[in-house]
Amino acid sequence: MAVFWMEQASDGADACPVAAPADTSPSQEAGPERCRLEVSTQGCHGLAVPLTPGQGALFGSAMAIAAAMIKPVGIGAANADRRNLDIRRATHTELNVVVGILTESAIWQAAEREAVWLIPFPSATVEASIVRQETHVLCREDKVIGTVALGWDDPVWGVQPPESGYVHRLAVSLAANGNGLGATMLTWADQQVAEAGRSWLRLDCPASNRGLRRYYEQLGFQLVREVDLTSPPEFGASVSWHLALYQRRVGAVDVS
Repeated sequence: MAVFWMEQASDGADACPVAAPADTSPSQEAGPERCRLEVSTQGCHGLAVPLTPGQGALFGSAMAIAAAMIKPVGIGAANADRRNLDIRRATHTELNVVVGILTESAIWQAAEREAVWLIPFPSATVEASIVRQETHVLCREDKVIGTVALGWDDPVWGVQPPESGYVHRLAVSLAANGNGLGATMLTWADQQVAEAGRSWLRLDCPASNRGLRRYYEQLGFQLVREVDLTSPPEFGASVSWHLALYQRRVGAVDVS
């Protein structure tokens, strides 16, 4: 089980809720735009009742997280529902939506005790990626349900010849999770790398996250090596990781 403070974003009702790890400080009290939540694979529980309208919206988001945690996650494309899907570059107006999806994913991973990202996900990292035109969104009927970043170099891998594309921040909205959409975005990235005349699709994940490593291995990625890394300044916090680096030759796996 993980405990979080859920807070409504400060820029209006249309923003995605963001979350931070629970702090036992007495100064953090539940209020109209904040509530304490316990999230586990058994469900989601709030310790502030009755609910105000603002808390109700936050509980709705938390319930979606809890539902996704107990929902079977589809690995391969056989589970994918690709109706009316589109992948395009993210715009600056979608910054909060992308950060919200990444934060949801971070909460889920933390509740599973396999943390990948900070909570909330650093918006400066996403904003810089949008400026570089690397962040993309997966949409169904104009609703953003996933995100992935694709770049053409990565300092984690060191100096490399221009033969690869590098995937970062792959995440699916928890409401849409379990439909093979992560594999769908990786297939799209595979195609972009091939069209750029490159041969390898590469990514990384925490070496300790066995579940995520199995996921990528089941999609045909092979371990290259493990490295230690400290987060860049734009990440907003000093974090150290021990990462597993994976690659897959483009076109080598048919997940269509």
